[in-house]
Amino acid sequence: MVLEQAKEALAQGQSHVFSGRMARQGEGAVGSDCGGAMKIHIAVQPRRPQLVLLGAGHVNLAIAVVAAPLGFEIALMDTWKENLDHPDLPSTSRKLLVESFTAGIQHLTLDDKCYVVIATNHRDREALEHTVGSPVRYLGLLASRRKIQTFRAELEKRGVYAADIAALRSPIGLDIGAETPEEIAISVIAEILQVKSGASAVSLQPTTLAVVSK
Repeated sequence: MVLEQAKEALAQGQSHVFSGRMARQGEGAVGSDCGGAMKIHIAVQPRRPQLVLLGAGHVNLAIAVVAAPLGFEIALMDTWKENLDHPDLPSTSRKLLVESFTAGIQHLTLDDKCYVVIATNHRDREALEHTVGSPVRYLGLLASRRKIQTFRAELEKRGVYAADIAALRSPIGLDIGAETPEEIAISVIAEILQVKSGASAVSLQPTTLAVVSK
């Protein structure tokens, strides 16, 4: 009964309390002759947001480092073992070495708790084809404007829904003049936090300043 109630609580995403009696008949009976009763509290803990980094090169490495203290579950996927063995990668991150992004992405659960960044160098098209249209909160592709225009045109020809193409973010990050991988990482994480919290990302600096004369 506890297992059944736990599955139901997980499906509903809500904690709850229930009681059971060690008896064969009557309300709350569990089919036992032991006697007595128990009150069970099932606590459902909210899932942590998951940051999925497809490609573990310079930029996604920097993104993982910036995101590490922010409460994300971090997963990095790459076809190159050397990238996943980088000593600066957070020790708590999950490292997925795959033969191809096609095979690897098929084993991921991409839902509305996921934030996905594609930065694979030469496998962007492959990774994008298997993530566009998934119900993630954030799907971003590190690419030039020309490259993303080409990819969007290809997706349109393949019959991908216009809304799914429009949901793809590229170029990614907030405009802070970022140039280095570390600066780009800050701008991308700032954009992801903006999406996560539903914030406006406008400056907190007032648009006008009052001038007081003595």
